[in-house]
Amino acid sequence: MPGIIVGIIIWFILFWLMEPIFPNIPEFYRLDGNTIVTTICLFILYSVFISYSISFAYLQHIDKKQ
Repeated sequence: MPGIIVGIIIWFILFWLMEPIFPNIPEFYRLDGNTIVTTICLFILYSVFISYSISFAYLQHIDKKQ
């Protein structure tokens, strides 16, 4: 669940707050619905993968100490 929330937060930061920095990304209200859903899903997938990798490495580290 934290990975999903982080993915949505990262998407929000990139497409909403940092939009003026990236001139090639159109304004939020001009994006197609498919673009919004697809990019949110990709950011969620990325953050869930990273979260799972971090937790797996942490558990291996804890097991190695014991």
